[in-house]
Amino acid sequence: MADDGQDEDRGGDGEAYGARFLAELDRLSGTRSCFPYAVRQAFKTADQERMVEVLREEYSLSMTYHHAQIIRTTEDPHELARFMFAQGQQAAMAWAFVFASIT
Repeated sequence: MADDGQDEDRGGDGEAYGARFLAELDRLSGTRSCFPYAVRQAFKTADQERMVEVLREEYSLSMTYHHAQIIRTTEDPHELARFMFAQGQQAAMAWAFVFASIT
């Protein structure tokens, strides 16, 4: 059987890297993540490189090389979700501080 490169991005239960990432991000946030439906659907079967492609298509202005490298090099999708969740929390706190200081 030919190796399509996808097996290494699947967990023991056969879920793609992107699906496992979404599940952990949803668990951390207590709700479905902020990604649009089309992105969530694409992630369900995505490996790390496909996740980068999808995010570049959706968020072309804010998707940096640094973000792409984090996705490409973080082997554990749960670790990536925890990192992204923490980054989102920090950004939300920063914006709350800005809004509080101007009102």
